[in-house]
Amino acid sequence: IREGYRWEVAEKEKGVLKFDPTMKEKFIKMHDEGFEILYVCGYGNRFYTGGNMAAPSTDEAIAGFARYCAFVAKELKGIVDSFEIWNEYNYTAFNSTNEPPETYAKMAKAAYIAIKEVNPDAIVVGVSCGGVYPEWVDRIFAAGAYDYMDAVSIHPYEYTNKFREFKYMDDLNNIKSIMEKYSNGKPVKPIWITEMGIHTADNASGFSESDQAKKLLFNYALSKANNIVDKYILYTIYDTDNPKSTEDCWGIVRSGTSKVYPPISAKPSYLSVAAMNRLLGMDAKIKDSITDERFYAMNFYNRKMGKNILLLQSGEGE
Repeated sequence: IREGYRWEVAEKEKGVLKFDPTMKEKFIKMHDEGFEILYVCGYGNRFYTGGNMAAPSTDEAIAGFARYCAFVAKELKGIVDSFEIWNEYNYTAFNSTNEPPETYAKMAKAAYIAIKEVNPDAIVVGVSCGGVYPEWVDRIFAAGAYDYMDAVSIHPYEYTNKFREFKYMDDLNNIKSIMEKYSNGKPVKPIWITEMGIHTADNASGFSESDQAKKLLFNYALSKANNIVDKYILYTIYDTDNPKSTEDCWGIVRSGTSKVYPPISAKPSYLSVAAMNRLLGMDAKIKDSITDERFYAMNFYNRKMGKNILLLQSGEGE
């Protein structure tokens, strides 16, 4: 589960950091129920950045953000041990002052050091790029941030309503190649997909519900078969209100206000993802795969079931 507690909520009085007890109880409950939690550290704070979506850029603001990150890591130690620095910093929706990658690098380094001081075993995840923008990622690493993260996160969304599995894999491999450039001969750090979804909005880029189910499974299977992604977090569970809005239709469960289907009913993708988690999740490892043009045969072994799981799929989604 990917969750967070915003800086502006944690520091409502300058210099005083507090954690809402009900929010902490929420994290404890998720942990006790067996969920692994990735905590998103963000966003701005009016005392330092002037707005809740303005990124820290001054030395004072970056130091304040780092204190917030350390506070959260200490408060949740043993409950949450993975922390992602910001979300989609390359988009002005989450970086309203349009700070450059070099500023992100400076912020990420400060946050990494602060988190590790209170929890040396924490996993700190950096970049968190919306879409795949190799130049942006390269600039973050060139500014020295590669050594200040334990994993690299991206959100390789697709907005074309096409099955373009070759582009999906090319994007991931491009990011890996950039990481290799900065790894000094060491194995590259893990790639985490901390958001990935297929939307079903009734618009030019929306997929049908049936194709959403197929493509979510296909993307995950390709990532796992090629051993290129270590974590894969689906965005999201529920649709919201407007069936024509892209941002409202990423869910695998329909909205509570659906006029076409029963409210809060499962899309086909809910069943697809449930089967994917059971058959191809953490208990499954790739044994071998065959690719013939845009036809794919992937053979996984599920150690919990003691069975081979064979997935056959075409690039058209069948």
